[in-house]
Amino acid sequence: MSEQETVLRISNLNFSYTHSGMILDNISLNIARGEKIGVLGPNGTGKTSLFLLITGVEKPSSGEIYLYNKKITPGKFHPELGMVFQDSDDQVFNFSVFEDVAFGPRNIGFTGEELASRVNHALGHLGISHLKERPPHQLSGGEKRLVAIAGGILAMQSRLAIYDEPTSNLDMKFRRKLINFIKTSNQEAALIASHDLEFILETCNRVIILDEGKIAADGKPQDIMGNWDLMKKHSLEVPHSLWNK
Repeated sequence: MSEQETVLRISNLNFSYTHSGMILDNISLNIARGEKIGVLGPNGTGKTSLFLLITGVEKPSSGEIYLYNKKITPGKFHPELGMVFQDSDDQVFNFSVFEDVAFGPRNIGFTGEELASRVNHALGHLGISHLKERPPHQLSGGEKRLVAIAGGILAMQSRLAIYDEPTSNLDMKFRRKLINFIKTSNQEAALIASHDLEFILETCNRVIILDEGKIAADGKPQDIMGNWDLMKKHSLEVPHSLWNK
């Protein structure tokens, strides 16, 4: 993989919380342009911790993370990277949808017509322009998830998108809308952690299994997720659509 193709490079990453065991143990991972990577694994295996390290929210015990060949500095904002949290209430908090989506671009200096253009384009792309003046507490779970994507990724024009359990609490309508968005989005790469394995099959072209703080498998979704012994070993089930393949 050439330097020009590399979006994210993780080298020998270790992480533990104070007074706890190792959460991530010597993780190394390269992500190229065009890759949408599903991150699978049982609960408590470090998926969210990995995402928080990539975004600079947490500081690694050792190891390095590079985004477009620039080292991730903990505590520093990285606009090239956008994340959608599992609980949209942690992300959608302003007094109107417009102001919520505008929050990120405004904080990196956009104002006036340019700010409004970014917000309106993001809302229009997701088909939620009609929610612009609504307060977030009046939105459904699916609507909040789309607002989080509009503000956390689209309005910021993020190049790498990270999704933590994006289909949790979504009905079928919004789940399908999210699948279509991820499949057609113009972000250069994506990381998606989900227990919704059919969702991963539809949206990702590579998967990794994270278990006991290590990458236990890495490959094509059908090869990894269709392997009964491998999936069982890591407390996962083969998706129903792969049962007869």
